Amino acid sequence: MVRKDNKVTKAPIKNNEKIYVVKFGDTLSLIAKNVNLPIDYLAEINNIKNKNLIITNQKLILNK
Repeated sequence: MVRKDNKVTKAPIKNNEKIYVVKFGDTLSLIAKNVNLPIDYLAEINNIKNKNLIITNQKLILNK
């Protein structure tokens, strides 16, 4: 998760959650397309307010 000050915070991860680690050059829309999820859903379950701001090594939950 990214706070307003752009610092990455750790979200609790449950055993059945699938995680994707953001790589340099990734965009949320590209990740959403590759995992066949709507971008709005991916942003919502990861508490992402700005869909244009993800950070390398950020962990994204892919299912909830």
